[in-house]
Amino acid sequence: MLPESEPIEHGPSDEPLITPNTEHSVFPRIVRLTLHILPDANRTLKFPHNARILVGRADDEETANDLMLELSHYGGESNGVSRVHAAIHDQEGIVYITDLNSTNGTRINGLLLNPEQPYRLRETDELQFGNLTIILTQLAR
Repeated sequence: MLPESEPIEHGPSDEPLITPNTEHSVFPRIVRLTLHILPDANRTLKFPHNARILVGRADDEETANDLMLELSHYGGESNGVSRVHAAIHDQEGIVYITDLNSTNGTRINGLLLNPEQPYRLRETDELQFGNLTIILTQLAR
């Protein structure tokens, strides 16, 4: 669980959940997140090293060029998910989430995030976007 006083901007000194690829490779490392969207949907997200995925319910030109976890199909609007609610991003092998000034907030394990500040994600974290709950069930590369 994250401390209440301040966000984690850089991972703590313990082993990261995703270790950076130290080998030189022509192929970029791919991060895979498996999410369980309550009550019953599973979704696997794959994105390249240092990429960013927006979380929300936008379906317009504003996000046309972005990777997007579209939550409209999971009751996003009725559960208070903003059009562009948060961003999940990989930074040097560690996965973070940032609330993008959403109307109803983003929580990790019940802790309300400060907007525009990155927080590290870990397996089994429970994420709330408004009233929509998602459990991070796998974090792998």
